[in-house]
Amino acid sequence: ATFVLGDGGVIVAGYPWLDVWSRDWLLAFRGTFLVREQIERAQRSLQLLVAQLTDDFLPQRLTVPNALRTPCIDASLWLFHAVEGVLDCKEDAEFLGQMLPVLDRIFSRIESGEKNHAWLTSEGLLENAGTVPLTWMDAHVDGHGFTPRRGLAVELQALWYAATQSYARLLERAGRVERAAEARELGERTRLAFGRRFWSTSTNYPFDCVSGESEKGDSWEDATIRPNGLIAAAVAPELFESWQRLEILSRVEELLLTERGLRTLDPRSPVYASHAGGTIEERRAASHQGTVWPHLLLYYVRLKLHEDPTAHDLLRERVLALLVRGRALGHVAQNADAEPPHRFRGSPAYAAATAMLLEALVVDLGETVPTEPDSGPAEAGFSAHSTSTGEGRC
Repeated sequence: ATFVLGDGGVIVAGYPWLDVWSRDWLLAFRGTFLVREQIERAQRSLQLLVAQLTDDFLPQRLTVPNALRTPCIDASLWLFHAVEGVLDCKEDAEFLGQMLPVLDRIFSRIESGEKNHAWLTSEGLLENAGTVPLTWMDAHVDGHGFTPRRGLAVELQALWYAATQSYARLLERAGRVERAAEARELGERTRLAFGRRFWSTSTNYPFDCVSGESEKGDSWEDATIRPNGLIAAAVAPELFESWQRLEILSRVEELLLTERGLRTLDPRSPVYASHAGGTIEERRAASHQGTVWPHLLLYYVRLKLHEDPTAHDLLRERVLALLVRGRALGHVAQNADAEPPHRFRGSPAYAAATAMLLEALVVDLGETVPTEPDSGPAEAGFSAHSTSTGEGRC
């Protein structure tokens, strides 16, 4: 709740120097509100967020004028999951009626094939392109993106597929069964095309990014091992065979997993950055070239439990250890050096890291946490009025 501003709706990305970004807002959303059964606050939060829709997408940064806004593709897709999560906790036809027109706009924009920011290819995969990077690996200086990832980014395919499924279920709730069937059909096209395009036999890991069209002579594939393949498998495990999910976990455990989260790049890469200090430019350059991000641990926990439920206790210890060793008053920092001792870097108190580790504890690992009354402005800390467990996934 420390990250919630004003009337309990806006989630600030972190302290002391991060402001309001839609990606961080939605990554932190479930751990901030739903795991503590703050349903009315969650609804207010999404109502505030969707009012910021710009050119049919959520913008990356909400504190800049509309003319300077960059679309945030992954946040726009996470929104489908967030809306469904609220309604899974509490059915509310009025809230669904408010959210569906926004989701209609996002979905229709992507489905239309308009080649601007994000669109579906002829195969049914989600392509992205922009003047700056449009995935979560968006670090850039003076227009130069360090990880541009234009084309078909692996985690965006999973988020799009998951959005088709969430959207279909929400449409069915509203009685729009024909449109729901269309959404499911698009999702199936994505699933089949993903299976054809995204597995690297040389690394036994998903390609991080591939070219938009596979039939052209200039098609390409990027087999760099990053955590994005893990994100995809955790978000939409049905896109992978069981043996593939196990291979993903093996590569992650061998190359990316640390005590403070996951590295953003295979240490064997020639552009691997072992430390994330230095000037602002140097820090930005390193931020997705090896630097560890604690919030990524949620995806590892989720996929590991999916494949090996007996790992529960070890995963619980790993998450609790990271929460306890957080950098600022019980909160977890934004990132850390890729190599030991993994010194924390970035924002000392990062909303997504703190909230997503709490989500892992409650939703995935079934821990119990205190909750607050669901009314009035948010206050820092918890009060023990009731409890929430992972059983309800709220």
